[in-house]
Amino acid sequence: MSWLLSLVGIVLISVLVDILLPSGQTNKFIKGIFSILVVFVLITPLIKLKNGNFDIGNLFSNEEFAVDSAFINKANERELEYIENNIVEILAKKDIKVEKVVLITKSGNINSIDNVQVKAAKIEQSSSIKSIVSEILSIDEKYIIVYE
Repeated sequence: MSWLLSLVGIVLISVLVDILLPSGQTNKFIKGIFSILVVFVLITPLIKLKNGNFDIGNLFSNEEFAVDSAFINKANERELEYIENNIVEILAKKDIKVEKVVLITKSGNINSIDNVQVKAAKIEQSSSIKSIVSEILSIDEKYIIVYE
């Protein structure tokens, strides 16, 4: 019986609000909110029938989620690989031949790069390589190692 009264009450309030509010965006927003309330009122008895001790608070409980560290590590590895390949491509566009770029990070965290190792075809280009890589990664040139 209380369910029926709740439903009638929500519908009456929504009709009253519809009459009082001028048409426009606000009216559409309010109608949307009341529509959601009507759906909740309609669903409540169905949920109670299925589960006698239903508590809506359980829907929003503060359960902890487990972090899949293997997934995060793999995602970080892929991001590092992407950045390394991107650096090789950028250097190639500037006519600097580089065989390999390796980003060394603290505990696999992509945001904390310890140093960068660059295997270049010509060691004479090391100053250019360092300045370009430093600009790309926003790190100091002293953390960039260029070798043949």
